[in-house]
Amino acid sequence: MSEIVCDRISKIWSPDTPEANLAIDEVSFSVEPGEFLVIIGPSGCGKSTLLSMIAGLEKPTSGSIGFRGEIITEPSPHRSMIFQQPSLFPWLSLIENVAFGLSLQGLGKRERHDRAKKYLQQVGLLKSAHRYPHQLSGGMQQRACIARALCLGADVLLMDEPFAALDVQTRFLMQKFLLDIWQDMQKTVIFVTHHIDEAVYLADQY
Repeated sequence: MSEIVCDRISKIWSPDTPEANLAIDEVSFSVEPGEFLVIIGPSGCGKSTLLSMIAGLEKPTSGSIGFRGEIITEPSPHRSMIFQQPSLFPWLSLIENVAFGLSLQGLGKRERHDRAKKYLQQVGLLKSAHRYPHQLSGGMQQRACIARALCLGADVLLMDEPFAALDVQTRFLMQKFLLDIWQDMQKTVIFVTHHIDEAVYLADQY
């Protein structure tokens, strides 16, 4: 069974108004478990909108999006979104940021932190566990966001140009890091970019 199936999905912003704007027009594709799919295109072509619908943050105007045979109607911890700008809470330490979602699930502090340490180790940030976001580089912050998604148990990583704000050298290191994580943990990745070289380097499918 495919992990994600998009069946003739369209998205119209402000439908039935003079400002109606067709963002996506009858797009269909599927993503298999463990696949690395890159969505590539120029700014404004609907890439981020498509990713938001797969995340369950937006609903298609028509068509359907399925996750493991079930129609997506809302967000799920199984599908985690990672944005262009790191979305860490500045008042929380790194370990508290990574464990934050587990607190919403009712897990105790010790269990949360033990689990967060496992994924901080996975992304090479365990020594920085008690530092705050402003004390980390951009690449380290994005690695922390990936650790948080993994800590929550996400099976699908939805990545919206996550390395666009990084310098060229750091971006290349993060691309390599992401491929290592993907190959090691066998997660499904849907990655949005407008860089052809990044798409060719990362993708199974694009």
